Amino acid sequence: MPAQGIVRRLAGADRTLLRDHLLRLDPASRRQRFGGAVGNDRLEVYSGTAIGPDTLVKGLFVDGVLRGLAELRFVDGGRGAAELAFSIERGWQGRGHGTRLVASLLDGARNRGAHRLVLHVGRDNARMRAILRRHGAVLAFEGSEIVAEIRSPAADAASQSRERDEDRASAIERAVRRGLYALASGAGVDLSLRAA
Repeated sequence: MPAQGIVRRLAGADRTLLRDHLLRLDPASRRQRFGGAVGNDRLEVYSGTAIGPDTLVKGLFVDGVLRGLAELRFVDGGRGAAELAFSIERGWQGRGHGTRLVASLLDGARNRGAHRLVLHVGRDNARMRAILRRHGAVLAFEGSEIVAEIRSPAADAASQSRERDEDRASAIERAVRRGLYALASGAGVDLSLRAA
């Protein structure tokens, strides 16, 4: 797997991975993601509802462990407007992962017809503000936070191709990982300790 990790779409079967990622977030990262202090109980409940029919959730996996999350939730009952949210564990921040997750989620939004995207960002989250500006976001100050709005163009061959390539790379990575674990198991090597 590449050193920078792999981005893939999450499904219902990934809820435990999502929960574990959220529980590993430090207090500052939790505040940036949820707009305030959030306890483990709330994260447990949230992780059970984060993946659903009105969402697109993508994860950044480094060495097979979910380290970053990008979420899109349609908000108007249709597919036109969506709210975005991102989280990256402290040790993986500042390495370009946020930029990759934003770009991936924007492609996913375009390919699903979302044209108005909104993200609430804390004033202290300079990295995310910079990433959003690079993607054409208009930032407006509202109280203690900033509301970023991105107008997403319609899907095109390039956005569809990037998302297909991401799905293919993810499938290949999972197949390689399964094969590696099968080989190791056959040789009597326990790789489960490595993931900790």
